[in-house]
Amino acid sequence: FFDVARPWTPLMTSAYKQSQQVYADEIQKEQIELKRLRQLAVRGVPDAHRREYWCVLLGYLPCDRSQWEETRNQHRELYGAYCAELIANPQRQAQEGDHPLSMESSSAWNQFLKHQKVLDTIDLDIPRTMPSLDFFHNAGGAPVTPEDDPFGALPQSTVDMGHGHLTFSTRTTALRRILFVYALLNTGVSYVQGMNEILAPILYVMHTSPGSREDSPASIEADAFFLFSIIMGYLRDNFVRSLDTAGEGIQASMETMARVLKICDPEVHAAMLAKCPHHLYSFQWITLLFSQAYVLPDVLHLWDCMFADPHKFSLLFYLCIAVMVHQRETVLTAPATTVLAQLMDFRDKINAEDLAKTALRLYKRHGAACIDRLNGTQR
Repeated sequence: FFDVARPWTPLMTSAYKQSQQVYADEIQKEQIELKRLRQLAVRGVPDAHRREYWCVLLGYLPCDRSQWEETRNQHRELYGAYCAELIANPQRQAQEGDHPLSMESSSAWNQFLKHQKVLDTIDLDIPRTMPSLDFFHNAGGAPVTPEDDPFGALPQSTVDMGHGHLTFSTRTTALRRILFVYALLNTGVSYVQGMNEILAPILYVMHTSPGSREDSPASIEADAFFLFSIIMGYLRDNFVRSLDTAGEGIQASMETMARVLKICDPEVHAAMLAKCPHHLYSFQWITLLFSQAYVLPDVLHLWDCMFADPHKFSLLFYLCIAVMVHQRETVLTAPATTVLAQLMDFRDKINAEDLAKTALRLYKRHGAACIDRLNGTQR
């Protein structure tokens, strides 16, 4: 896993084709060697192979390639079943005597209205999701009609952003439905703002990979749903607000990051403690996996590293610490307002590759066991 002396895969060099072939050869083996896959992924995965690498690294696809087709088909059928069960049509499902204003828990209309509230919360965030990326918005595919939708149409949005009710393209419909289905299957967390920023890069990678040309939009959406669900399995506590007061959730994650910082660099930790409460700068890093810290190509490379981590998501803490290590002089000498400003916007000061290398060096030195000891857990 740790190969920090090697650079990330250069995208515009004479060695690019050769590098691509190394990545292709590994993922095309009948029996994929997971350790080798991690060693390659931590250097950054070429765009052409990222979809397959992520699917294996996250455990969606097995290392035995002969099982890929069956695994995908099973999951795609399951996602279709989830959609059929959860996307309510009260006009079709309501029993005789079921009134649209009924408050009965068994009422199809009552269930529909509850679901609509969840959908309205999601709809507020869809237009804000990577707004500068044409993939989702200007070039996000034609508006979806109920007749064209393979999973059955979601209810129309009731959210008015000031220019009429929202309409959705093929890709924003997929974003919307995945978040909606996830929320209904995971009622303990439901939907929380920020989940859209986790899903968007996944859906982008699943759509833009050369291998996706052989798949229908419905298949791509199903695969993206399960990758998102796997990642949320690691991160979901960070989105459960009730856990914040129980010494768990995002507060616990930020405390862990601060304690690891104290081990890695006690002087920087002391300065940060005096100048900036850790929730002011680390909340977004941890909950959104740095998805808003860099432009999308750099975010995808950082995610390559994080998904390659055999102890997910331990590397995330070291990435947070690496930001402060890179700006050590500022942290130690500048006033609090300057420090906070630098931490909130550092993409032009810290190259993403350099950040990853520093984080990997710290991780190699202190390891996942350091985080486990602080949390009182064992792997």
